[in-house]
Amino acid sequence: MLPAFTRFRKRGILRNSIKRTALFLFLVSFAIAGAVPSAEALSIEDERLLGREFLARITHAYPFLENDTALQYLRELGAYLASAVENKPFDLNFYILQNSELNAFAAPGGHIFIHTGLILSLENVDELAAVLTHEIAHVTARHLSQRIAQQQKLTLANAAALLAGVLIGGEAAEALITGSVAAAAQAQLHYSRNDERQADQIGFDYMEKTAFRPEAMLGVLDKISRSQWESGSQRMPTYLRTHPAGPERMSSLDVLMTRRSEPVSKAQTQKFKKFFPSFQTAVAAASLPPSAAEKTFRERFSMAESPEEKYLAHLGLGMALSSRAKYEEAAAHLESALSLNPPMLPALLELGNTYRMAGRPRKALSILEKVLEQDEGNQAALYLTGLSYQHMEAYEQAVKYFERLAAIGTQKNDVFYQLGIAYGRLHKLARAHYNFAIYFAALSQREEAAFHFRKAEEFAEGNPVLLERIRREMHGQGF
Repeated sequence: MLPAFTRFRKRGILRNSIKRTALFLFLVSFAIAGAVPSAEALSIEDERLLGREFLARITHAYPFLENDTALQYLRELGAYLASAVENKPFDLNFYILQNSELNAFAAPGGHIFIHTGLILSLENVDELAAVLTHEIAHVTARHLSQRIAQQQKLTLANAAALLAGVLIGGEAAEALITGSVAAAAQAQLHYSRNDERQADQIGFDYMEKTAFRPEAMLGVLDKISRSQWESGSQRMPTYLRTHPAGPERMSSLDVLMTRRSEPVSKAQTQKFKKFFPSFQTAVAAASLPPSAAEKTFRERFSMAESPEEKYLAHLGLGMALSSRAKYEEAAAHLESALSLNPPMLPALLELGNTYRMAGRPRKALSILEKVLEQDEGNQAALYLTGLSYQHMEAYEQAVKYFERLAAIGTQKNDVFYQLGIAYGRLHKLARAHYNFAIYFAALSQREEAAFHFRKAEEFAEGNPVLLERIRREMHGQGF
């Protein structure tokens, strides 16, 4: 646990509106329900398309944490936990929202979100794994699809109005949920006790298979419950409103724990345990306002005693200084962090990115190579390497790294934008427009995407293989 993070969160440095987030989650769920014409569960494809639209809308409405170090850790952990799933209806994607509320949720189509506030309150990686496996279980059991299918009263027009309220915000959005129909829908969209019991059981199995400690979920639920009273508010946290945690559920969890076997240590699990403090530090440094982050980590640096505390203080302070464009001092702290713990990938990634932002791409590449030597598939390092080559105008090299990311299914849409730029500079216009089209389609900017698809088709004449690839993608995107 990093106590300072919790203290600063309570003092209000991590400021986002709990009210707005809770309203958003309800409104989107409510709006989604209006698109369902019957009581049957959504098809896999319908839910996948719904998830894509959901993601596009939330991307425009709410701040995401975009730190590559933190996202690399979360997505690797999520993928490892998902390796315990026998049949996945969707590819699972993981995101961090900048919000101080203790919350996490699964959206349609396998998109899983966790708030910075919850991350910073956790004591260890077992608690993080407990939250993620529970949300993964809701996805694999398709609980959300079943809840959505129960709603038949809303028209598409009502759904559009609700979504407009989300995007506009303020009093206009609040007015949309005052009616009795809205209240009834809200009550039905919560997970049932049976949903929660099943998700606990499935999540329990996922944690055992990946060698994490399932009892950590009890600690997480207790922490979330207490946050309501510690904040001086009688308002129930969003997580407990959408994920009921009454006495029955807690008793069921206790029963599950009685049949728990002692986890067998696995190398992957140990790696995530080792890097969890660095992950939490990266989230804190990236989510605080830059000046507040610098102040926080200077204070931690002055109080650090153990080598690990000093390493984390150097890491956080280096990140904070880098975000304020104090690159020389930032690099010095990150180098000091590495002197205390040389192989730590988070510090190497942040140091490489600092040199890149300081306009020293060759130095950045020398650092990022060390990351790829340890982890050749590290997506954050591949992306930063591509950006570094792009900065050097070595576009052929940049394309190689961005295409590697595209081939492995990156969650970072900016990869396609950067591919568009690189191919454009190489005068490969069909590929440039094709990647711009994918980028804009992912953002649901369909007019821009359609323009680039048309231009890609035009420039691909004479290259039947590329033309077929473009048209196949257009069909998949609904153009």
